[in-house]
Amino acid sequence: MNKIKIIVAACVLILMGVVIVSFLLNSDDTAIESPVVFPEVDPTLERQTQDSFGDAVVLSTKAGRSVQIRNFMEDADTYELSDDGIYVIGEKDESIGDNYKIYYHDFDGSIIVSLRSIPLATVRVLAEVELKKTTGLIESQLCDMNIVVNTPRDVSESYSGRDLGLSFCPGSVSLQ
Repeated sequence: MNKIKIIVAACVLILMGVVIVSFLLNSDDTAIESPVVFPEVDPTLERQTQDSFGDAVVLSTKAGRSVQIRNFMEDADTYELSDDGIYVIGEKDESIGDNYKIYYHDFDGSIIVSLRSIPLATVRVLAEVELKKTTGLIESQLCDMNIVVNTPRDVSESYSGRDLGLSFCPGSVSLQ
């Protein structure tokens, strides 16, 4: 009986060793890119408005910095949702329908993308295309920005309450 336990334990340890070695050999450490460097806005300045920068809008990065981008506030399909600096981007484009909403928060330079219909994976890609067009940023730059992608509970209970991320960014949630 003890001999069988020793053999089973040895097999389990060997199997665990094979799995660990396989994992280490398949990890891709070479895929790490150097971060994109954006011009910084003077951090001592208080809340910036679009008029402060002329033809630019300020976005915040995940690292807590601010960057100036194309002024999408003047686009015909961007409007102010409320007096507290929340803007809706792309809503007046009838081809969008009610698939997603993109909100820009002027007070902190963040963006929230709300996926409002299924299939979520397709809707997220549509919102990402709009986000690239609106901001003028490429995928690697968007990954550095303070952008949250979420969905309401009535659209998907399993994905609501989570930051789903942009599909092309590291750590994003794979959607079905």
